[in-house]
Amino acid sequence: MQIFSKGFCWGVYWPNIPIFPHTADVVKSYWTKGYGLLTLGFTLVLSGSVIQAVNAQIVPDGTLPQNSAITREGNIERITGGTQAGSNLFHSFREFSLTTGATAWFDHATTIENIITRVTGGNISQIDGIIKANGNASLFLLNPNGIVFGLNASLNIGGSFIGSTANSIKFADGMDYSAINPETPPLLTISVPLGLQFGGNLHSPGEIQVMGVGHSLRMPTNAIYARIEGAGNNNTGLAVIPGQTLALVGGSVNLDGGVVTAPGGRVELGSVGIGFVSLTPLPLGWRLGYEGVQEFRDMALTNRAAVDASGTGSGSISVIGNNINLNEGSAILIENQGKNTSGTLELIANSNVQIIGQTSDGQMRTGLFNQNVGDGKGGDVNVTAPYLQMEDGAGIFAVTFSNAPGGNLNFNISEQMQLVGVSPLNPVIPTRIGAITFHAGTGGAISITTGSIKVLEGATVVALTLGSGAGGDTTVNAKDFIEMVGANPVSFQGSVIAASTLNAGQGGNLTINTGRLILRNGGVVSSSNLATGAAGRLTINARDAVEVSGEFPGAANPSVILSSAVMVEPIRQQLYGIGPVPSGTSGTIIINTPVLQVTDKGQVAARNDGTGNGGDIRINAGEVFLGGLGGLTAATNSGEGGNIILQTDLLQLRGGGLITATSRGTGNGGNIGIDADIIAALENSDITANAMTGSGGNIQIHSRGIVGTEFRPFPTGNSDITASSQFGVSGTVTIHNLDANPSSGLEELPSNVIDASKRVITGCAAAQGNSFTVTGRGGLPENALEPLRGQTLWEDLRVISSQRETGRLGDWETGRRGEEEMGGWGEGQSRSLIEASNWVVHPDGRVDLVAEVISAKGSDWAKYPSCEDF
Repeated sequence: MQIFSKGFCWGVYWPNIPIFPHTADVVKSYWTKGYGLLTLGFTLVLSGSVIQAVNAQIVPDGTLPQNSAITREGNIERITGGTQAGSNLFHSFREFSLTTGATAWFDHATTIENIITRVTGGNISQIDGIIKANGNASLFLLNPNGIVFGLNASLNIGGSFIGSTANSIKFADGMDYSAINPETPPLLTISVPLGLQFGGNLHSPGEIQVMGVGHSLRMPTNAIYARIEGAGNNNTGLAVIPGQTLALVGGSVNLDGGVVTAPGGRVELGSVGIGFVSLTPLPLGWRLGYEGVQEFRDMALTNRAAVDASGTGSGSISVIGNNINLNEGSAILIENQGKNTSGTLELIANSNVQIIGQTSDGQMRTGLFNQNVGDGKGGDVNVTAPYLQMEDGAGIFAVTFSNAPGGNLNFNISEQMQLVGVSPLNPVIPTRIGAITFHAGTGGAISITTGSIKVLEGATVVALTLGSGAGGDTTVNAKDFIEMVGANPVSFQGSVIAASTLNAGQGGNLTINTGRLILRNGGVVSSSNLATGAAGRLTINARDAVEVSGEFPGAANPSVILSSAVMVEPIRQQLYGIGPVPSGTSGTIIINTPVLQVTDKGQVAARNDGTGNGGDIRINAGEVFLGGLGGLTAATNSGEGGNIILQTDLLQLRGGGLITATSRGTGNGGNIGIDADIIAALENSDITANAMTGSGGNIQIHSRGIVGTEFRPFPTGNSDITASSQFGVSGTVTIHNLDANPSSGLEELPSNVIDASKRVITGCAAAQGNSFTVTGRGGLPENALEPLRGQTLWEDLRVISSQRETGRLGDWETGRRGEEEMGGWGEGQSRSLIEASNWVVHPDGRVDLVAEVISAKGSDWAKYPSCEDF
């Protein structure tokens, strides 16, 4: 409890004590509960959790060379004096509070640019009246103990307003204007403020609260997204004039129904515990920097709280803290209404960001909104945090309603993003992240970088084209996994990440890079066209696996990776304002992953249910499993069927698994190309490129082994490969078996086996300079149609003669042998030892086995074999 006094007026502040009647019983009860109470016959006025005194309390502390002077004029506290240094005017107060209806008027020369006010007493500043200043001066209000702006608090100043619970304000020349140590007379400076210093001396900065009745913003709920009504027209809360800065930087910042407005200017909300917050002057206003902060505190926006920088200027908003919570329809909003490029809406949290729900009447989502209705480019929305959680119809949007380009959505969530469910009050409103274009303006892009992302129970992430402008691209980089499960229980819309077009505009591309992509029970990844525009390209790179399985009962689609033109149910046709039959073309799907599993009716589909052509599916995977009626589909209704190109080591189809590029109407079937080491298709699993009245497509398969399926002219109850047409020309099926069956084409051997030894000749004549080698001893040559192959024999290259001479080996490295005379062995030449191939009978009856070549003479009995003997 904090107790402060001035004369007969006393004030007491109890944190977290609810509003209660001013009765003795209640006072007594809080006394007995240990809160303590000092009563001297005063009146208590409550605002939220604050108990105030009736009279304004503005008391100078007498610490400046020229002190402030207070003159009461009815409900106006006129503040004069203070110490001037150049264009800076310094004030120092022991107390600074305003009751309901009171005004604190800083009456100064119009040459003053900065009014720098500190509060050195031990009490919070309770502001429930008006703070007013002359001219265009910016006002700094510094109270380390805390600042509370009540329901009736407002600003009437010509410059910027910076309210802070920092210890001190530092200046460029090194001066430190401290509210913690006011005893030391400061050497006041003419330089501009450099920054706000928090912490030190074990002092914890106080809280900043903005109380209020909430905003009057309204978003019609009969469409995907409608322009927010009332943007820039808030008549309550704290506001500065157009183009200026409104900054609240405290230990923790809480807006409980509070509204903070800087039309076309800049709003800064910062929850800081320890560190230095820099101040940079702009042509209009100030920009704050948090690079020197070591510790952040929590922030909350509740009960229809609003932060609004809408207007004709380049409005921008920066919100930074530890844990940041938005709920109950609270909104952070920029609407660009002019020709200038809109500023950025930035939200940074050291820990968690939670954005949940909507207003109690269901008329306004909780969320972040940067929408463009003017001729200037829309601004971006940037969210940086370890964790982001969105639930119950909350939203983050960058939307363009004009011909100018829309802003981008950028998310840097280091650990996990989670989007869950729909609005409990209006279930057709999903939790959504959206970059949307309504007219000719190019839609903004969505970029998500995170550890993992979960999109559950009908939540959506979508870059959407509702006009003639091209849609923005969507890129999701999730290091660990992406999980998408379930559907909206009322509209049956699945949990979606999409880049889609619902009009004539070209749809944006969707790229997903992740470790594992998991789609279950209605999860959808889509780049689709529901009208006349062309769908964008969908690329998935999954380091570990892609899993697509299951369906949600009643949903239009099962779990699916989709690039298509699809017809939607009438309720969505009315909701989106589109025709019953799309005419645009489907996009291309590219999947690169080690494992692709599509099961339990899951699909990878580039189909077209309208009049346009189907898209292509290109898959590069180590293993592909299609089972339980799951499959790959590039089917069309009346357009040309799309193509499916599949490269994998192992392709398995089980239980009705399907690969189809079929045209169900007047178009031709698409083509299918499969390159797989092994293909196994069982249990009525088909590969088809069929057509109804057009020509069937072509199927080409390259495989080392195909099991369980074969080509058939028409589909059967078995596993088929077909390219037929019911009323047109059938397509072709070509199967290239890369490793032919070794048993095919063999001839049966005769029953009478010939003794091979009787067919072998032991040698051939070799003329000088030639050699001949017989192979296949004991059998026949390997191929009778090919020349005999040489056989290397062992040779002894030692010199037999007593005169050892070195033989010529030739080029050893290249394997060429040295040159030798083949007519006989000269002295000193090495002689090779080779097997005997003949014999000689001498007159005395001796028989010699010989291998030397002897000059052939007609009278010699020894016959040398010739090739004719073979």
